[in-house]
Amino acid sequence: MINIPEDVEADIGIKITPKNPKDRYKILEKLNDLEWEIYDKTGSLPVIYWEFEYKT
Repeated sequence: MINIPEDVEADIGIKITPKNPKDRYKILEKLNDLEWEIYDKTGSLPVIYWEFEYKT
């Protein structure tokens, strides 16, 4: 969990550190699936703010 920047309207903020940078699109797909799963259960689409951080 991270703090959401003041100029961003979101319900939750997360920082993602993938082991493999190539996995970024798989992770985004899973986040999208999660948003729609929450929508199906609540009728409200959450807004997720994410940042990717890559280890060098």
